[in-house]
Amino acid sequence: MNVQMSQSGNYSCQAFNHKTLRSQTSQPSAITVLEKISGSSVKPSTNLPVEGTSVSLTCEASGSVFTRNWMKDGSELTPTDNMILSDNNRALTFNTVNRKDSGEYFCQISNPISSDGAKYIMIVNYGPEKVQIKGPNKINIKGTLKLICSAESTPTARFTWFFNGTELTSTSAEYIKEEVELSDSGNYTCQAWNNITERTSSSAVHGLTVTDQLSGCAAGCIAGIVIACCVLIAAAIGGGYYIYKKKFNKNSQKQNTEQGENMYVNMRMRRK
Repeated sequence: MNVQMSQSGNYSCQAFNHKTLRSQTSQPSAITVLEKISGSSVKPSTNLPVEGTSVSLTCEASGSVFTRNWMKDGSELTPTDNMILSDNNRALTFNTVNRKDSGEYFCQISNPISSDGAKYIMIVNYGPEKVQIKGPNKINIKGTLKLICSAESTPTARFTWFFNGTELTSTSAEYIKEEVELSDSGNYTCQAWNNITERTSSSAVHGLTVTDQLSGCAAGCIAGIVIACCVLIAAAIGGGYYIYKKKFNKNSQKQNTEQGENMYVNMRMRRK
């Protein structure tokens, strides 16, 4: 009753006959006392893995451990060139971890009488990379300027803005300025920084021109519109005058014809 690990070993049975005084011992039978697996865990060598560095995951448990099997994101783990399984699958080591190694790792531990498992979600930190700025290249005076800076980064990058080399107060991904002036024309620079990887990205530069044109129409455009309007008005006046003159001439000709006919009739009546 209440067997202990120390009682593992080879057990034999010996038979003895007190009349013949003979005895015989059976072949030994190996008995292994196992302890139920409990307290499984997966412990990383660092809680903040950074792309390009070495990271190890160690699968631990109490009890009699016989086998360990690893899974990633619900499927059996297939080791790649940058992975090494060692110490009877107890340790999973990434020589140089990369962002594709992010995911859920599960270690299944078992022996003939029990099994247990533990998981670890690994997030590989990287970046910032591919910094870019989106926004207008030209804007009218008194308009609202909005520039958006983005970068590939885990965790989300922090940003620093510069205008013509001078640092601005904005530290968010968006830079907004209302009622811009002509003096706001120039180069806007965005620099991204990752506080976990402690890396700073190369900067992105965005050129902006502030104009004092109305609705984006240049002075020549406005002059052209004015001239076109004048031409249309002149054409309308000329056309109206032509129609009026033509109608006036037609009425005058009609009146002359009627006067001639009346004179002819009067002359004939006098002769009679």
